[in-house]
Amino acid sequence: MANMPMDIVNDVFLRLPATTLVRCRLLSKPCFSLIDSPDFIASHLKRVLETEEHLMIILRSPRLLRTVYLDAPDKISDVDHPLQAGGFTEVFGSVNGVIGLTNSPVDLAIFNPSSRKIHRLPIEPIDFPEHYISRENVFYGLGYDSVSDDYKVVRMVQSTHKGHGESFGRAFEIKVFSLKSNKWKRIHLLFDVQILFTKVYYRLLYRRGNGVLASNRLHWILPRSRGYIAWNTVIRFDLASDDLGILRYPLELLHEDGMGIGVLDGCLCLMCYSESSHVGVWILREYRGKWSKFISVPKPETAVSFEFVRPLIYSKDRSKILLEINNGKLFWFDLASKSFETLEIKGCEGLPCNMEIVVSSLVLGCKGDPRRAQEKKMGNKRWGGWFSVQGIQAQVMSKAGELQSPKLYKRNFYRKMRLLFCFCFFFMIIFNASAYDPLDPNGNITIKWDIMSWTADGYVATVTMNNFQIYRHIQSPGWTLGWAWAKKEVIWSMVGAQATEQGDCSKFKGNVPHCCKKTPTVVDLLPGVPYNQQISNCCKGGVVGAWGQDPSSAVSQFQVSVGLAGTTNKTVKLPKNFTLLGPGPGYTCGPAKIVPSTVFLTTDKRRKTQALMTWNVTCTYSQFLARKHPSCCVSFSSFYNDTITPCPSCACGCENKRSCVKADSKILTKKGLNTPRKDNAPLLQCTHHMCPIRVHWHVKTNYKDYWRVKIAITNFNYRMNHTLWTLAVQHPNLNNVTQVFSFDYKSVAPYGSINDTGMFFGTKFYNDLLMEAGPSGNVQSEVLLQKDQKTFTFKQGWAFPRKVYFNGDECMLPSPDSYPFLPNSARGSLASLSTLSFTILVLVFISVW
Repeated sequence: MANMPMDIVNDVFLRLPATTLVRCRLLSKPCFSLIDSPDFIASHLKRVLETEEHLMIILRSPRLLRTVYLDAPDKISDVDHPLQAGGFTEVFGSVNGVIGLTNSPVDLAIFNPSSRKIHRLPIEPIDFPEHYISRENVFYGLGYDSVSDDYKVVRMVQSTHKGHGESFGRAFEIKVFSLKSNKWKRIHLLFDVQILFTKVYYRLLYRRGNGVLASNRLHWILPRSRGYIAWNTVIRFDLASDDLGILRYPLELLHEDGMGIGVLDGCLCLMCYSESSHVGVWILREYRGKWSKFISVPKPETAVSFEFVRPLIYSKDRSKILLEINNGKLFWFDLASKSFETLEIKGCEGLPCNMEIVVSSLVLGCKGDPRRAQEKKMGNKRWGGWFSVQGIQAQVMSKAGELQSPKLYKRNFYRKMRLLFCFCFFFMIIFNASAYDPLDPNGNITIKWDIMSWTADGYVATVTMNNFQIYRHIQSPGWTLGWAWAKKEVIWSMVGAQATEQGDCSKFKGNVPHCCKKTPTVVDLLPGVPYNQQISNCCKGGVVGAWGQDPSSAVSQFQVSVGLAGTTNKTVKLPKNFTLLGPGPGYTCGPAKIVPSTVFLTTDKRRKTQALMTWNVTCTYSQFLARKHPSCCVSFSSFYNDTITPCPSCACGCENKRSCVKADSKILTKKGLNTPRKDNAPLLQCTHHMCPIRVHWHVKTNYKDYWRVKIAITNFNYRMNHTLWTLAVQHPNLNNVTQVFSFDYKSVAPYGSINDTGMFFGTKFYNDLLMEAGPSGNVQSEVLLQKDQKTFTFKQGWAFPRKVYFNGDECMLPSPDSYPFLPNSARGSLASLSTLSFTILVLVFISVW
């Protein structure tokens, strides 16, 4: 995983909503570790807050929580209620993607509706009798303390019982919970602040008793009650210093009979309800600055009265404000025209719902409530449909027609397309990172150790390397195998291979081992070595053929005599940390596993013998580990269109652009130009795609019952020729290949009934060697295919391949909208529905990027 482009993975993950990231944790261990890391969680939250993407609305109706994305109000999701067993649950605030939930003053939790993770607060009793407490006299606040990087819950309780000796005084307490310490603590108030809560006319109103967060402080408004000589008061609680004080506000609002408090874009707002025809909104743009009149909101025609008004968020162009009016009605209020546009949420018509704006984040992580550990295991079984690209695409297409507003349709379509692209991108990454090849799902290299005999201090083993990959071989300069000994083993001798370093063998006298290194590195011997150093299937310079091309050449073997090791099956310790270069990086090897002993037949095939002990090591290939960019590209042309679709620009990266050689350069006449370097650095011919290999697919001729394709492979690397090359192609008409003229061909059916993949390779002693760049650096052949009248067409790019692999590495194909098209066809109809969707998806993602 060290060579994977995790920076790209990180950048794309940052653009996904948290609900999708939770599912992406199952894709691979690197993705799991990345998404769960504190740095990524903080970066994801920072980006969401800056871009205001993936905003959700939390709807709380009696005994039910629901979420809906602001850009897709027609798609509503029920949330498994973490406190549903306790009764009537209230949402008392939201910050950074988490919300506060309470069933009672002692049953509280912090909950992330995106990741569905919860932190239950420890039970903290109230310091006066329970029968003196009523629901409307308990007030809450949820906030984030940026100074200490801590989430805090504030609980204020006002007793319904008057204290002895007081005319109308009431007991009051305030306690604060810290998520970092997971503890409550009581706050002791100064007398001038505490007296505000002991007067009956300062009882808070329901839903106006939830704290409003701004500038690292929670705020409540204490409204005056009619009939008392008093004034409205705004109190603030500093989350950093735990200080409770009073916030100044305009004098003309002191005696307003109805007031509310809210927050808009991080600024405090005061709502005045004294007029029945409109609500005046004041705003504090700079904390400790001056209040100013912001807007006057007229009563909507559909509203009977103004019982409750709260600004929630600006529109993206800041021309509108989303208002919650009268307990669950949402309106977009146009600041210029003073008009309203109802925001309908499907499934909530006519239901009273309290609402909170929540960002999609991973705050609280992905561990959650321990009581849901078993449910989590069962929940994983329900995710199969989410990882079907076709399923996601079908959901997007089905929902697109249901959106009535063109603007909402456009926003929702782009969001779904970005989501689809990210899923496609990550499946590509994960499949390659975990060495999964969709055209060769079972391909691997298996290294088998057979102990053939015991020695005085160890054993003699035959090591066999079988390449079970259908179209991927190991070419010159060959394989390099490494491992780490479990104890202090040494290699006394080797046949058919050699260790690249002897190591420190100074402690041995007399017979000196072949290798004393703790981590030996072994390579194959070159052809032509003396016979006493050879063993069957050895000495090919490390070149191993592909299993699908020639099974007899897909084997490499050597013998090793190991000393200072165990001499029985119980005392032998298996080597560990196997590595394989073939010839470069890309292979990942698993641990050695003991398997049933290998059985051998004697030369006369009349007797069976078996190894004394056998273990296997399986190595799988990942193109993303092998190289940063593709190593080949594909171009297209056809008889029905003069346009040639070239390889994409810089398809294989442009790092070698400065060192490339032009086709007419005088440098090409120098001797030794084609000699490979030790680091295998390429010397490429200057092209716009800068790929070492280009595969050209030309639709040549159309007959009544057949059609003909010409395939040409060109080498642009002056320092590399390709022996035993292979070309794997996926095309639906490869199930009816009639004749291949200059190449050998073998059908590849990785999924049995689906026969749409084939492998082309050179004919032995004719064109199985692809020479270096130059006049001889190409091979070509024609393929005749029989038509299936039910499926055959030249429309929508059907005649061109879906995937192309050269020597086991996938080549980059052109964009589908650039394919040669029929003269009577519009370019827009080139690609099939799935291909066109993916193309649009890429463009949308790039524009958003």
